[in-house]
Amino acid sequence: LPPHFMEQAADLLRDRGLDGVTMRALAEATGSPAATIQYQFGSKERLLIAAFSCLCDRHARRLDGLTRYFAQAAGGYTDLADVMICTLGLGDREERTEHLAMFECMARALRSPRLFPAIESWTGLLAAFWQDVAARNREGSAKGVFLFELHLGLMLHMSGIEPAVEGQLLAQE
Repeated sequence: LPPHFMEQAADLLRDRGLDGVTMRALAEATGSPAATIQYQFGSKERLLIAAFSCLCDRHARRLDGLTRYFAQAAGGYTDLADVMICTLGLGDREERTEHLAMFECMARALRSPRLFPAIESWTGLLAAFWQDVAARNREGSAKGVFLFELHLGLMLHMSGIEPAVEGQLLAQE
């Protein structure tokens, strides 16, 4: 498979959602033979988990960037609301679209236990991020747990918003 294959799979997930990620669509997007993709992943479920993991890696890099931003440029984590807003992805169009895909994956994984491994490592990363934010803000670990749960709750709430509306708004930009 091409070197940036998983990045292209993640882009497909971002742009078309979970139902749009098929072996055939990925073969067309990457120029790879569908049979090779089928052999490599074995099932659409495993392909979705790998694509979502790639999205999670992107999100991890964004969280690292936010950590540096708040620690250096923003003068610390004094306003937890600002940290939450930045973390929920009110950035550029691509970042917001990726967040919508992550919301969709998160909601689907909660309904389909077979997809849970896709979100398990990401939730661990997110929990560690919020524990770090709480510690830097001189708050206890209970505040970190609260912020993590708030973040997940907001994501799940946002995943219940009609995706077509958000998609239309993003398309208009």
